[in-house]
Amino acid sequence: MPERHTVGDVDLRRVEHFLAVVDEGTVTAAADRIRLAQPALSRQLFQLERELGIRLFDRTRGRLSLTPAGRDFVPVARELVALAERTQAAARTLAEGVLRRLVLAAPTATLMELVAPFLGTLGEEDPLVLVREVSPSRAYSALGTGADLAISPAPVTGRLAHRRLGAVLLRVYVSPDHPWSRRPTRRVELAELVEEPLILLPQDNTSRVELDLAVAEAGLAYDRVEECAVARVIQAHAAAGRGVGVVTDLPRFGARSLTIADPRGAGEAALHIVLNAAWDPAHFAAEAIESMAGRIGSFLATVDGAIR
Repeated sequence: MPERHTVGDVDLRRVEHFLAVVDEGTVTAAADRIRLAQPALSRQLFQLERELGIRLFDRTRGRLSLTPAGRDFVPVARELVALAERTQAAARTLAEGVLRRLVLAAPTATLMELVAPFLGTLGEEDPLVLVREVSPSRAYSALGTGADLAISPAPVTGRLAHRRLGAVLLRVYVSPDHPWSRRPTRRVELAELVEEPLILLPQDNTSRVELDLAVAEAGLAYDRVEECAVARVIQAHAAAGRGVGVVTDLPRFGARSLTIADPRGAGEAALHIVLNAAWDPAHFAAEAIESMAGRIGSFLATVDGAIR
């Protein structure tokens, strides 16, 4: 027997029967379409009119025609049925843990250099990923305001589920005419970097914090520093020979890229920042979100200069 749904005192099955009569033009044709006996359908229509408190049809000489109230009710009825169908579909999705739409919060550089290229690899069967630009320090708090997944270089604390996505190198950018551009090792030491006129991100930026910490621990100090809040502008200035830039972005504008030797590591260790993904473990689609985070991590491993 069909499941019955109501909105207030109105049985949605009767609303569907009403629309069948409107669409087919007669009770006989509608009864054939929905496979219900004609007398039973007529009783359903009378019952709907009692529930609504309005007369939907004029019944003259065995024929039905919509009353003015009935005509006004038709779009309302269609909206009710469509809403019920969407509600049932959403409930099934929640019950199955299926994710149709995912909101991802991350800093600008992560969205532009990692997330956007990753989205180009998704298929039609994957969730629609919408993004929200946040600072590294506020990425995880976005999970409490509608985001499903957050990516940030900040450490994950509290009860959040999380995983390490990988690490991204700090990149030194110079102009094609700079002597370092011809260096075979594509690598610079901290001691020589601090002697250059540098263009750096602001001090609260995660990559800048990592660089400042390494410089301090090595007992070094910057000679000259200009600050700029936009990584692409820093690259553009470096490409034009206005200074040496340090950002995590991929190469642009013809600037030459080098890595920074990490004196705290061994061998070929280079300065980098670690990207973490976090999500609410109680999310109805926590497994799907974790799977998406894993795919982003796998994609990150293919990005030039990334470290697993």
